[in-house]
Amino acid sequence: MTRHRIHATLLTVALLLIAGCSQDEPKPEDTLEDPIEVAAPGDAIGGAGGDRAALEAEYVGIQRRLGPLQNKAMEDPALQAEFQAFEASVEEAMIGLDPESPANQERLVALQTEFQAAQAAGDSAKSQTILQEGNALSAQVQQTRTEAFEQEAVVAKMTAFQEHVVAKMVEIDPEAQAMIDRATALATQLQAPAP
Repeated sequence: MTRHRIHATLLTVALLLIAGCSQDEPKPEDTLEDPIEVAAPGDAIGGAGGDRAALEAEYVGIQRRLGPLQNKAMEDPALQAEFQAFEASVEEAMIGLDPESPANQERLVALQTEFQAAQAAGDSAKSQTILQEGNALSAQVQQTRTEAFEQEAVVAKMTAFQEHVVAKMVEIDPEAQAMIDRATALATQLQAPAP
């Protein structure tokens, strides 16, 4: 995973924590004008029987509308600067937890190239060795990242950043907060075990 992909992943995690959305990318044809039926936040979800397919369709529809809103909000230079400060705090926290974190991330990038070369050469034994190293290193980096996201300073920056992104989204589309609230409620409902 390249440093750019790592940063993009952090942004995705931070933004999707706002609404509990999944990481599905919005499709190019999705626009801010897409007609989405958004129930009021206090409405019951799914009724007594709960039509799961309808809930999922509504959830996906809201995601598709929120995705472009998030992208538009992130065009704001102030939010871009705040995100850079946020990701710097994550990197700093990761280094504090594991000084080898930057080297491990660079090694993951190198392993990806080595793996592709081994596969192109048809060397399955080498591919398997590289894959095992990559999986172990990836798990280590992910664990460090998870612990970094639990640190008070990182949580504070992420919370402030999320609030600013939401405020910008609401500025762009006043329905954004209702959509976020509804997506959060739907995510909770969809993640609940079936009765």
